[in-house]
Formats: sequence, C-alpha cells, structure tokens
Amino acid sequence: MTVKTMEPSEIDVWYLEPEEQDKLAGEMLPYFERRIKEHLGKRKMDSNELEELTFYWVSSILTQAAPWYSDLTREEFYSMNAEQKREAFLFEKEGTWDRAIKEYGEMGGDSMEKIIEKNISEKGKASLLDIGCGSLAFFDEVADKYAGKVECTGVSNVKPQEKKGIKVVNSLAEVLPEDWTDRFDLVTCFEASMYFYDNGGAFNEAVRAMKPEGKLLYRYGSLKSLGNDDLLERLLNVKDFKYTIRSEGRRNGEEHSGIFAKWLSVTYPFWNRLEEIEKNGNIAEVEGKRVSIKTIPSLSWCGLTLVVDGLGKS
Repeated sequence: MTVKTMEPSEIDVWYLEPEEQDKLAGEMLPYFERRIKEHLGKRKMDSNELEELTFYWVSSILTQAAPWYSDLTREEFYSMNAEQKREAFLFEKEGTWDRAIKEYGEMGGDSMEKIIEKNISEKGKASLLDIGCGSLAFFDEVADKYAGKVECTGVSNVKPQEKKGIKVVNSLAEVLPEDWTDRFDLVTCFEASMYFYDNGGAFNEAVRAMKPEGKLLYRYGSLKSLGNDDLLERLLNVKDFKYTIRSEGRRNGEEHSGIFAKWLSVTYPFWNRLEEIEKNGNIAEVEGKRVSIKTIPSLSWCGLTLVVDGLGKS
C-alpha cells in the first residue's frame, strides 16, 4: 500500500470509537484465525484457546488511535476495503525497538558475538530467530558483521519494513510455524513478552524452535499492554472476570478484575512452573528437549532473563 507523506501539523489525530473498533475487529477476525491455523499446521489447539489468541492478535494491532501515523485521514481510511484497512494497521512504518548486538548481549548476560561466532566456528554458519524483532536493528548489525554466514529470521505481530537478507514472519509468539521445530541455533526474545497474552505458550514455542543443543534468551516480567486492552476485554467478555493471586510472595491474596485478571490467570501457571524448575535444580524437559534454565535479573518491564541451554533431546 502506498501512502503519502504529510507533515505532523497537517495530520488531524482521530480515534476509533468503541463501536468502530468492534466492527473492524469483526472484519479482521477470520483472517487472523486462518493465519494461526496455518502456523499450527497439523497440530491441534483447543477451540477456546484459538479464539482467545485470535481476539488477542486483532486487539494487539487494532489500537484505539486509527492509523493516522500512516498518514491517512478518516475519509481515506473509510474509503478502503477490508484488506486495505487490515494492512494499514499491520504495516509498521517506523519501528521503535532499536537495540542491537551490544544491547542484546547486556540483556542476555553474554556476548552475542561470542554465541554467534561459536556456531560459525563449529558449523560454518549460524541460524538466529528474534521474537518481537522490532525495527530489525539487531539483524542489521548481524548481517553487516557476518555477511552470508548467519541466517536471520524475525517474528512480529505486525509487519516491519522488509530488509534484504532478513526474513520476517508475521506471527504470534504463541504459535510459531509448525516446521520450525529444532531449527535455530539461537533464539532471542527481549522485552517483547510484556505484550504477550500467553507467556507460557510463547516460551514453549521458543524452546520448540531452538535446536536440541541450541540457546534461548527469553526476557519476561510484568504486563505493559496487550495492545487495545479495552477492545480485548470486550471481545473476551471478561469485564467482570476475577482473579485472586495465590502465591508465597507479597502479592498473595490480591484480587484483580477485567483483562488484567484474565492475563494473570493465563500467566501465573507459567511463573509457578518456573519456580518449580528452580526448586528442581534448574533442569527441565520442555517440548521434547532437556534444558538447563538460569535466571538473570534486571531493571525493566521485563525484569528477568531466562538463559536456556539445550542439553539434547529428552
């Protein structure tokens, strides 16, 4: 889709009313359900889970502010057909995630060059998957530094601008393509999980995509946003949903409602599972692999990095 360039002063900021959001969501839901099913392949998923993830994907892109950031007026937007409207929301004109090799190393607790060069030294090449790849700054540096020796694949729920030599797949982290099992030497996910609906599912998928003796760096922590939280709350019909935290920590007994409560109900089993893994010596079996997991703390929305090393098939 071609859009014209306008100065910020020329753009009237306009917003989608709730009824407009609901109508657009209804138009987009079939497309995103098909995309999830394509990535599932022959795998099975409970119909309720499929519905929740479809609602989440639509809400994650259908933000309250209409796509005026893509230089569209209200009249131009409503002159589009359903596919054009969807693409207007999916297309990310300018990425906001610009961390690269150095920053990834700081967040992961190890040098990215060291990890990549180890694979190149042993195999002649390396395969990388970055989940929540943002503006592709990490891959830009990798491609410049290791031209022809590193296969770069990114995952994003939106569509960043394409760049030569970098493959970007429009997908949810919770449902990666079926044929990615045991595919990548290094999988990274930094400060993207604060936008995920199901961190447990996304973590499992990241481990599945990692080679049996590969490495995963997965950063997780608090929820920042699920995109259009109000829309997702309406689609899931969870305005009155309640969740009470049961844990050994200081938040035990806290009661929450609405979409945040729903997110907690999906997320706490993952957090509890990580605690059990720690109690069991940080060794676990995940997605048919035996892995060691250690945790690195940091100060950010995603305050912990899981450093996962593959120990082979379980």
